[in-house]
Amino acid sequence: MINKSSEKRSPIEIKHLQEVNKEITIASDIADTLAESFSEISSTINYITKFQTVKAHAERQPSKFS
Repeated sequence: MINKSSEKRSPIEIKHLQEVNKEITIASDIADTLAESFSEISSTINYITKFQTVKAHAERQPSKFS
């Protein structure tokens, strides 16, 4: 059956998250694990040196709001 575009779909429920050596089933643990992964991925450690230099220079500039 094809859903009509006006019908609301129920949210998808995540029941577990599989890591390398373990399965995570508690919702708060799933959220913490995902947050930790996002944090590691977006860490400035992963930026190339040239970008870190440009970023640092831009952050030293005063903000100008009119």
